[in-house]
Amino acid sequence: MLAFDSPGDVMGCLHASIKRPCVHIRGGNMLRTAISVGVLGGVVAISQAADWEQVYASSVGTVKVDRSTLSRDGPLVTTWLQIELRKPDTLGGVAYDKRSTRVAINCDTRQYQMTSESLWLRGKLVKNWEGGPSEDFDVDPDKPLKEVAGTLCR
Repeated sequence: MLAFDSPGDVMGCLHASIKRPCVHIRGGNMLRTAISVGVLGGVVAISQAADWEQVYASSVGTVKVDRSTLSRDGPLVTTWLQIELRKPDTLGGVAYDKRSTRVAINCDTRQYQMTSESLWLRGKLVKNWEGGPSEDFDVDPDKPLKEVAGTLCR
């Protein structure tokens, strides 16, 4: 098992800067509220129906895979990951202690994309992003995602 000394090392398994599309909503708050409730409802439903299996642990935190969302299509493996930190960290100026991210890992090229992400702090959703696939990132051999990819790509 790899050893990591900081939350940034654990979180390095996923890219720290997330592209978020610019969404312009004109009109009243009703549409924004409906979109927010729909997104939040989807996140809560995924969280409650999940089958989390721990695939990585260190003194900084753990990484879990939701086996109920795991899908394979040739070399592509898609699933939700949950990263739980023992101490809060920040991403884009937002403090969090739990991060749920939907990833697609290409087992042939050892690259991944993120399609959705939620940040939580003490059980409260503090940031949510759903913008479709991110750019392709290499699975860093010195980060926890290497072990996660190894487990999922067997």
